Amino acid sequence: MNLEKLSPLFAHQLGILVAENWAFLIAIFWALLITDYKEILKQKDVKHYQQLRYLADKHNRSVLKIRFVLMPFSFVFLLDGEKHYHIIWETLDTEEATFMWHVEKNKQVLKERLGLIDKDLGLIRNKGRQAFTETTQENFSRIIHDYEDPLKGFILWRDQLEERMG
Repeated sequence: MNLEKLSPLFAHQLGILVAENWAFLIAIFWALLITDYKEILKQKDVKHYQQLRYLADKHNRSVLKIRFVLMPFSFVFLLDGEKHYHIIWETLDTEEATFMWHVEKNKQVLKERLGLIDKDLGLIRNKGRQAFTETTQENFSRIIHDYEDPLKGFILWRDQLEERMG
C-alpha cells in the first residue's frame, strides 16, 4: 500500500496502527501459515516437545481453543482438575518454567481470569518473567524444567503438574 497517496492524517494513523499492532499482524501471518497446531507439535527437536504433546492431549477443547503466544513462541492450554481449571503456559523452545494458573471450575470465572492472564502474559512479554514472578500471585504456580536427562525431566515435570492439579 502506498501511504503517500492517502491523506496525511489517515496515513499517519494507519502507520501508528500498524506499528502498534505488529504482533497482531505477525499472529495473522502465523495463522495463515499454520492451520493446525499439531503441525508445530510434530517438531521433535524442540526443547519442550514432550510437555507440549502431553498438554495438547489433555487440553479441554470443548471449553477453550489452544492459544498461541508469539513472544516467546508458546501455547496456552486448559486442563481440567477435579475442582479447578488449570491454565498452563508452555514455551516451544526456550528455557522458561511452565506457568500454571488455577481457576475455580466455573466458566464465567474462567472467562474473567483469562482476561487477567492475558495481562500477565503481556507483562511477561514487555517486562520479563522476573518482573511477573516478583508480583504476588494467587492461585499460581510454576514448574521448573530439568534438562539434564530429557526422559527423566519429563517424568518429573508431569508428576509435578499432576500433583498441582490435585
